[in-house]
Amino acid sequence: MFVRTHRNAVRPPRLTRSGKWIQRIFLVGLVWSGLAGTGWALAQAPPPPKTTETPAITSAAWYYERALVSFIFERNAEAEQDLREALRKRPKSAEAEYLLAATLDRLKRPREAMTALERALADSPVEHTPARLRLVSHLLELEKGEECVPHIEKLLAFLHVPGPEVADARIRLQMALSARPLRASEIFVLTQQLAGHINIFLLDSAAHYRAATLDAGLNDGLVILEYINLLRRQSSIKDEEVAAETQKTIRLRQGFAPAACIQLGEVEEKQNHLPQALSNFDYAIRQMKYLGFTESKGDFSADHFRDLQQKVTKTAPPKK
Repeated sequence: MFVRTHRNAVRPPRLTRSGKWIQRIFLVGLVWSGLAGTGWALAQAPPPPKTTETPAITSAAWYYERALVSFIFERNAEAEQDLREALRKRPKSAEAEYLLAATLDRLKRPREAMTALERALADSPVEHTPARLRLVSHLLELEKGEECVPHIEKLLAFLHVPGPEVADARIRLQMALSARPLRASEIFVLTQQLAGHINIFLLDSAAHYRAATLDAGLNDGLVILEYINLLRRQSSIKDEEVAAETQKTIRLRQGFAPAACIQLGEVEEKQNHLPQALSNFDYAIRQMKYLGFTESKGDFSADHFRDLQQKVTKTAPPKK
């Protein structure tokens, strides 16, 4: 998640696209290349193997994983419903609050999203950088530069954003805050500039994002997918590295991570590692089945999965 800037602000060139800053979470609007019909493959399959720590059916974790799958496939109303149930069963869940905020943003309910982000920040046992970034984005949209200041300062300190321009902007911001009367417009511009430096810092390297999230102890389902998707966007990172990092993140979720398994399957398919891709897709299918999604109800189309099965069968060496 990168912060948005106000439409009238001066924008650093590296962050512009069609006249707007990059302002969406990594997965907002993302549709995986392998998707067919209304969703990815789902076939009749037993629950995940016992080696995976599967969440108990109808538990808070179970509802969260359902919501994450629905969110990825842009079924936002279903995602919100499951997240409300997850939070009813386990209040003060920063992970669920963050995904709820992202979902509410999709549903064009920014005020509710901001409240969810504030709860995520309050309830997270470690610094929740993505939630703070998203909250700054909302505050800048509302031109509340002064309210952004403490969040910007926390982000800069936590991320250790380097550069003389950052140091200079921070000094000028402190001077503007100490001036009387307060110059709200100047504070707003300076907070936007600092937010832009944070964006550039995180966009320059997926390692920066990982250091501020997963390595800092933030084992959050949506954050993991943000990180994987950022990796996939970086041309300097090879597919083999993306696959290795994705495997690590799946282990962080104790093996139960259907969305990450799909990501891994896509990377393997891109490399033409079809048996491995099929295995990861099948693993994701088993987990989604455990979450209550079925092809018979029209939750997913299994066409791509079956096509890949046939392709693997045709290319397999004959049995002796």
